[in-house]
Amino acid sequence: TNCNIQIICDSLFESSSIETICIPQHVKFIGSRAFYNCKKLKHIEFSENSSLQSIGNLAFAHSSIEEIFIPLHVSIIKSFAFYNCQKLIKIEFHENSELLSIEESAFESSSIKEINVPKHVSKIPTKLFFNCQNLNKIYIPNNSELLSIGDSAFESLKIETITIPRHVLNIGQKAFYKCEKLTKVELFENSKLNSIGESAFEYTAIESILIPPCVSAIEENTFRYCCNLLNVYFTDNSELQIIKKQAFQASAIENIKIPPHVLVIEDNSFSYCHNMEFI
Repeated sequence: TNCNIQIICDSLFESSSIETICIPQHVKFIGSRAFYNCKKLKHIEFSENSSLQSIGNLAFAHSSIEEIFIPLHVSIIKSFAFYNCQKLIKIEFHENSELLSIEESAFESSSIKEINVPKHVSKIPTKLFFNCQNLNKIYIPNNSELLSIGDSAFESLKIETITIPRHVLNIGQKAFYKCEKLTKVELFENSKLNSIGESAFEYTAIESILIPPCVSAIEENTFRYCCNLLNVYFTDNSELQIIKKQAFQASAIENIKIPPHVLVIEDNSFSYCHNMEFI
């Protein structure tokens, strides 16, 4: 309790045989690979009133931790911090979390079942939850400051619904690719979304989608093989100008009203949409 250590240095315990660790109150930084490949490490405990601010690259990657509580003052979780923690089922954040940044693949290939994204996180980066095969619930608060969802961030998850906050500006390539149980994507008419990447919702089970007004292009393969997609809606003030190749190929669209500013509809955009009528 009187320990004044502030930094756990890079690779300090890498590949050691420790099974539990209690991080002292005054530790502010956990370095890169600090607990990397600690195969026997199952339990991590942080002191009450922890001063921890940063968790480094690969800090706990390839360990056997089963759950973790991220303390209040942690502002950044760096890339691959919990990569391939195959026994990690639960990640919990402080209710007033000060977390601002999570870097790419931080939780990739873990076994978490659900996640609450802290309100101040501005970006869900590339492959953050890639290959998290047990993850089926994602909660993003209404007052979220989220601006961006990165490439393959939620690829191949078992989620069934997702609400995209109003301030999100872009959804990356393959962001929800092969989320085969995803039936509902909630987007708002006053959404600021302006970009949806290629294959973002390809091979999902969504049934309808509202395209927000600032989206100017439907990219290639965005809704390809969405076999349950019956209805696509555009706002009256839609700025859509182009629908690219195979954007809606092999979907189940029955009705679609092409917005007035659309100038180009590329090859195979609606091929194999056997039920579709243009209005």
